[in-house]
Amino acid sequence: MGEWIPLYINPSNLKVSVLGGGRLGTRRALHFCRAGAQVRVYSLDFSEELVRAQCEGLELIEADLSREEALRAAIEWANLVVIATGDREVDGRASRLALSMRKLVNNGVDALSGNVIVPFSGETSYGLKFAVTSLGATGIAARQARDMVFEVLEDNTYIRTLYRVMARIKRWLKSNIPNAKERLPLYFIVEEDKEFVKLVGEGREEEAFERAIAVVMEELSQARG
Repeated sequence: MGEWIPLYINPSNLKVSVLGGGRLGTRRALHFCRAGAQVRVYSLDFSEELVRAQCEGLELIEADLSREEALRAAIEWANLVVIATGDREVDGRASRLALSMRKLVNNGVDALSGNVIVPFSGETSYGLKFAVTSLGATGIAARQARDMVFEVLEDNTYIRTLYRVMARIKRWLKSNIPNAKERLPLYFIVEEDKEFVKLVGEGREEEAFERAIAVVMEELSQARG
């Protein structure tokens, strides 16, 4: 298996097959369904939470996944296959088959036997998203790391102010400088300006924004002669 790389995806209209209707399958099914995916859960038994769930796009399909035809049909339908039957032999066959069919595969019990990992994720009050994974080594450590990262980011004045100011600057630059090649270097020039950095560190958002605009205008004036 090659290098693991982090990605954020929008699962709207993604077809997700969850193999297994137990505790893990339930968590994964509701996670993807609530994010907008079309989810089918295949199992002979379903948790009460799944049966009661009110989530648009969620289907519960009774299937014996130990049977090759049923397993193949469940995998063929999906873009992403979540493996959570609890049966080691079935899980292994499902993972190998799904990968051979070039599907995205999340194995909830043996993470490295798939090619997609669902990380522990978080979001600050100001909108910065982040995620942490141990690649299946230990969920407890990854979860606690996620919580610690949240505390650091949530209480960090510099990052919070930088996020807000640079988001505003990006909108301003896109509105005023259509040329992306001309626009891109300006972000880094603003980032390195000492007065801007000082204002951001002090949490002075409006003044930092005004300083950033001044830096941009001065740079454009010099560049355009």
